[in-house]
Amino acid sequence: MAFDTLESMYGEKVIEEMSGVLASVRRARDTFVGFATPGSASAPKLANLASVLLHVESVNGSVVLYGDKPYTGVYNLSFDWSTGRPEAQLRPIV
Repeated sequence: MAFDTLESMYGEKVIEEMSGVLASVRRARDTFVGFATPGSASAPKLANLASVLLHVESVNGSVVLYGDKPYTGVYNLSFDWSTGRPEAQLRPIV
């Protein structure tokens, strides 16, 4: 779910309104993928709730990905389309 879009439609307290949904996802041990921009009101709250926190950024035209929870190194994220469908490739940046 894109929380910045939800906030623009329903206001900054959207995460509080979804607390029941997020609790049931956690109890059922399901997977929930939320997207938030750094400036959104939901970002720090989602980071606190998350068991995995990944950052995706564009740096000088390259897409980089790194884990904050758990901590990982920095990777270049690219896609191979040679099979007709995108396959993500992660290359470590040293």
